[in-house]
Amino acid sequence: MKRLMVLLVAALACSTPAFAQTALPTAPPTFKVSFDRQSSQTPAQPTRGGFTILVNMGIGVQNDTYVEESAVGLAGANVGIGGFVTPKLAVLGRFSGTNVNYDRFGQVSGVVGATLQYWATDRFIVEGGAGIGYWTAEGDSETGFGLIVGASGVVFHRGKHNLLVGVEYAPAFTDSGQVHNIGITFGYQFHTR
Repeated sequence: MKRLMVLLVAALACSTPAFAQTALPTAPPTFKVSFDRQSSQTPAQPTRGGFTILVNMGIGVQNDTYVEESAVGLAGANVGIGGFVTPKLAVLGRFSGTNVNYDRFGQVSGVVGATLQYWATDRFIVEGGAGIGYWTAEGDSETGFGLIVGASGVVFHRGKHNLLVGVEYAPAFTDSGQVHNIGITFGYQFHTR
């Protein structure tokens, strides 16, 4: 009879709400995870567009195969004027050259032409094109085919303004020989959008 009494008390206790809440396991808590694309903190990408102008200058190295000499002097002022066709690609009318003094004379050489400027990233730019190569020294001059190739890094960017450090190579291929123009440059590029 004692056993029956203990079983009844236990059954009664299990049926009360207070005991049921503590004795029975509850469902595990659920958590709702939300991926809200609007609130993600991705930095704004710089945009480029419209008209653009580039000006740079620096140290120039010129090698003239006709006189078989190299000299160090000035690179630039090199310029580019054009426009962006996409945020990553601009078409420019360009001048790139050097001005040096050899032992016996001074010489200016460079290339005037058209280039494509490609912004591979927001900090790295490559450029290439062709045009008319030339040299002029001591009242004499000659023209021929020329190339312009270069690469630049953006060291400062604010809105439409970019400060660049780069290297340009602009060889001029004339009948009397080749003049290789290399510039290590610091420059500024502006775009209207």
